Amino acid sequence: MPSTEFDLWFSIDDESRLSEQYKLKFNRRYSKHSNIDKRCFLLARSDERVVGRLFGMFLEDKIYSIETIDTVCRDSEVVNNAFGKYLYASFSADGIEVLSWGRESEEYINRLLKHSGFVVSNEKVFVERNVNGYSSPYSSQINFRPFAGFDSEYLEAVLNKSVAGTDLFGEVVAPNRLLDRLKSLGDGSETQMESWEIAFLDSIPVGVVLPSVYDDGDEEGTLLIVAVFENVRGEGYGKILHARGLEVLGQNNVEKYMGSTESNNLAMQRIFRKHNCEFVDKQIYFATM
Repeated sequence: MPSTEFDLWFSIDDESRLSEQYKLKFNRRYSKHSNIDKRCFLLARSDERVVGRLFGMFLEDKIYSIETIDTVCRDSEVVNNAFGKYLYASFSADGIEVLSWGRESEEYINRLLKHSGFVVSNEKVFVERNVNGYSSPYSSQINFRPFAGFDSEYLEAVLNKSVAGTDLFGEVVAPNRLLDRLKSLGDGSETQMESWEIAFLDSIPVGVVLPSVYDDGDEEGTLLIVAVFENVRGEGYGKILHARGLEVLGQNNVEKYMGSTESNNLAMQRIFRKHNCEFVDKQIYFATM
């Protein structure tokens, strides 16, 4: 962004905020994102005066997030809707979706997206619970064996049977690359696989549970996948696998489990409730028509 554009970006800030440290922080942020896409930094102008600015970022190639919108005019809705219409026209051509949240602080963003023509394409609910000292309450014929005891070809086959018929990775990841994709979603290390397990009913595999400890030192973790084979769904095994995953997280010094599922996955939400998980947030994906 040329210096004149930097001046325009800062022109709506209170003079008391415009320290060199403040500008330096913005310059670093701009340098980090500006090479990706210019739509991360948008200005709204009226009669040559800047009346609003939008900072966004691409979380993935086709997933965009609006981080902040600042306005300095009487009718902020007009500016917000102008940004929304611009993004709609631009994202329609590129097939880009906007990720937002159901929390109150994001309502103005959701409102401008809907007003601009975006439609909800998917929703996910998020849950939390403490797993310190958690122990599975179930005793059953299900037994668990670590991934380490099997070769990659067998693991790929089991993973693909586990996610078959679901929205998990189906159209995104090639069947022979699912294991690599899952490794990349965790902390990227081989050691994380030490806690990944296959569920067996007698000697027959029926599903997988993949605990993952976040690598940011916050003692938080999740389950990358909890899934059972199609032929045994609806028989109560899902809750057993989920409880096993919570137990393994607790054994790995995780304090807080953070989970999610699609809003229409009522079976998984019933499991969350059964295991006393607290529903804390909702993720919303907006797409162009």
